[in-house]
Amino acid sequence: MTLSRVLLVLTLVVSACAPAALSAPTESPTLRPTLPANVETTGAPETPRPSVSVAPPPAGCANGFAVQSGSIVVRITERVGPIAVHEAVIESDALSGAFVVSGARRFDSCSAIVADLRKLRSTDSVPGEDVRQRDEHIHEEFLETATFPYAVLALAGIDGVPDPLPASGTWQATVVGDMTLHGKTRPVSWKVSATRDGESLTATATAEIQFADFDIFRPNQVLSLGEAIRVEVKVATRSR
Repeated sequence: MTLSRVLLVLTLVVSACAPAALSAPTESPTLRPTLPANVETTGAPETPRPSVSVAPPPAGCANGFAVQSGSIVVRITERVGPIAVHEAVIESDALSGAFVVSGARRFDSCSAIVADLRKLRSTDSVPGEDVRQRDEHIHEEFLETATFPYAVLALAGIDGVPDPLPASGTWQATVVGDMTLHGKTRPVSWKVSATRDGESLTATATAEIQFADFDIFRPNQVLSLGEAIRVEVKVATRSR
């Protein structure tokens, strides 16, 4: 038998003994959709991304005291892996709004202070860590600022200031109002130190809120955050 004939026989034997898994797969006809003749099949159509409609925040009262400048400082107890517990500090200076103190114990219903949460940035430091990565989690996972860009405090009641409000002086007061954050609205009480000097009024307000109250995700594994969010708001206002 010639060499070419031997090779031919071996080829036939190998082909006959090849496992079925190596043969070309066949498709069931029921799995192949029937498309209209005018539909192109060169690529899958792109799914349009849903658009997010953000309502503008309230401007506050047309008269009274208007916010000229201010800041919001957020403090959270944080632990990252083996790093010791420390205080994360996140700040924004994007505040707006206006209010009217219409008498002892109350504000006009138009009174509101607004913080643009999209401007929040970490200002603390952690050895060996890049806190900017925390900012990404804050905006994308915790506060979801693309969907809920504003925190709004609708001022309602005040206790600790004289009526009528004098043209000058310093007072320790308690302010209550409904706070809207992350799509949830809850009543929040603030401790306030306020000083008036003619047309100018400055105030520092502090409060403590809970992640759960505003349905905010709180990690507790590699990144662990305390249950409370401590908030400090400072405003410099001027009467108009």
